[in-house]
Amino acid sequence: MDSLEDIEDFPTDQCRQYSSRLADDVRQNTSQSFFYGIGMDEGDLKKPFVGISSCWIEGNPCNNHLDQLALWIKQSVQQKGMNGLR
Repeated sequence: MDSLEDIEDFPTDQCRQYSSRLADDVRQNTSQSFFYGIGMDEGDLKKPFVGISSCWIEGNPCNNHLDQLALWIKQSVQQKGMNGLR
């Protein structure tokens, strides 16, 4: 698989099980203010959030590629209409 483009009809509407708890609940206005602070808008809060983690360090050439891999994953997630956060 080269990207998430290879996955047809990805069910993004079913992926908000957890992100909706932060984005939709009016009691989570502090959490929502952080999302607005990083440049999201109301439309972005309706999209699923996908956490992307990588263990990379510039001082280890064996893992140097992991940062670029995480960026590629974030871009693929965003192409599918979700919020990639790394």
